[in-house]
Amino acid sequence: MKTCIIRLLPLGAPFFLIGCSDMHSVLTPYGPRATEIAQLAWFLFALAAIVMAIVMASLAFALRGSGAMRARLAQRSTVMIGGIIFPAITLTGLLGYGVYQLYNAYRAKLSKQLELGSMSDGIRRALIGVSRFGIAARGIVFGTIAVLMYRAARDHDPSEAGGLGDSMRELLVNLGRWPYLAIALGVGAYGVYELINAKYRRIKV
Repeated sequence: MKTCIIRLLPLGAPFFLIGCSDMHSVLTPYGPRATEIAQLAWFLFALAAIVMAIVMASLAFALRGSGAMRARLAQRSTVMIGGIIFPAITLTGLLGYGVYQLYNAYRAKLSKQLELGSMSDGIRRALIGVSRFGIAARGIVFGTIAVLMYRAARDHDPSEAGGLGDSMRELLVNLGRWPYLAIALGVGAYGVYELINAKYRRIKV
């Protein structure tokens, strides 16, 4: 089996090397949009690497750290930073993102790369309306997730935090059946908006 894989490697070499050729790729972007995509890709990679390093360092301290190191991590200042200040900043950002989604829905700010000029006015207005409905529902759901996580931090109960499903259940309990149904339909409408992006989004390079 190993010999077979070694023999097949030369056949796959052109597909790996094509990314390094003078063709459109992340390694050789052309145009302002392509440059932005490449920069975003490297930024996300660097951010993921930093988060991974922090998680692995925390795991190493928890498993192999000395007693003095653990005592230092248990100090009040460390608990304040890692248990209160950092979550507060994160949850504020999440809540702000939800509010920003509501603003986008109100102002009809859709993706800048959407090209809907080929549609009739009626269909274009309908699709924009569905998209705004979906974006608003998404903002409400994200805001609810932030509230749930804030409540879990306040009550020191991790079980109160939740994701999309918990957020929807919280909306059902607090708002009732019909507002919950409207938001659920809005989440589906956001799926339609993503389908519109997949079909009509054009990134010029």
